[in-house]
Amino acid sequence: MDWGKVNNVWQLLGGPVLAPVTLTVLILLWFTQPDIVFYQWLLALHFPLFLFHEFEEYVLPGGFKRFINTETGLAADPPVDDAPANDLYMFIVNVGLFWPLIILGAVLANVAPWVGFIVVMLQILMNVFTHSFAFQTRHRGYNPGFITNIFVIIPYCTFVVAYIIIAHVFTTLDWALGIGIPVAMVLVMAAVTLTRRKRATSQAAA
Repeated sequence: MDWGKVNNVWQLLGGPVLAPVTLTVLILLWFTQPDIVFYQWLLALHFPLFLFHEFEEYVLPGGFKRFINTETGLAADPPVDDAPANDLYMFIVNVGLFWPLIILGAVLANVAPWVGFIVVMLQILMNVFTHSFAFQTRHRGYNPGFITNIFVIIPYCTFVVAYIIIAHVFTTLDWALGIGIPVAMVLVMAAVTLTRRKRATSQAAA
């Protein structure tokens, strides 16, 4: 399968189509369904906001794949365009991991509020940390996804955490699961990414 073409489809449809449609539906639900649970609505809002972030990363101005593979500390030595992040890897992380978790988190918000928080923590541990700090060590200034990270992802994640604390949404177990699981996931993804980087470096040196 040509994962590059597959990625082009969801990247081009996400920000310009799915995001505004989903956002419009959520706004209509907020004003027409007085019994809607705010935390559930808040977790559902994560989906269109994340689509806007992906659109900046991959379409306008785009270039995130090349950026992370050639201009960050994750780049192989010498850099290559397809490692550590190739098209399949990008699809798995974005559409295979983030999208289902965000949707599942919103669906289960009233019975397992920690599920949706997993993705919020992944945003903090991955996007907020990398775009705001890690990428800045080798490439100061703008990077693909930086603007939506600063003005969309960070405010959203901050609001969710603050709301959970103020409204006492979580139990101690919810906090443990909501934080512990994404930390473990990030460690696994970091190990996979570094392994792919090491392999690409070894192949280039052979």
